[in-house]
Amino acid sequence: MSCYDQGAVEVGAVNFTQSLQYTFAPASLIATISLSSRVDFGDGADASAEFTAVKYSDGLDQPLPHPADGPFFNVYPSHIRDNDLIEIRGRLRAFRCRAKAVVNFFAWPRL
Repeated sequence: MSCYDQGAVEVGAVNFTQSLQYTFAPASLIATISLSSRVDFGDGADASAEFTAVKYSDGLDQPLPHPADGPFFNVYPSHIRDNDLIEIRGRLRAFRCRAKAVVNFFAWPRL
């Protein structure tokens, strides 16, 4: 199986949370998000990049699971792999720092 479409985008946040929303024609996607840089402004700096929800071509709007009592603050998935997606939502959170993240998308006829 070979990838038939792909894309990437870089997003940034400085001491705030940047909401992310990407929409597509119905597709089978693999999407990843990862921090690419962070510059701290002092002690206690933190940053995270994660996906929070997906929407399917049948209209189902599905929040993604995260561990309620994990060691980190609201850790969501950093990758998604599913069929019939039309929307992916996420966030880049930067606390006491400047952070950048890269979001990658790879589409196939069917996963």
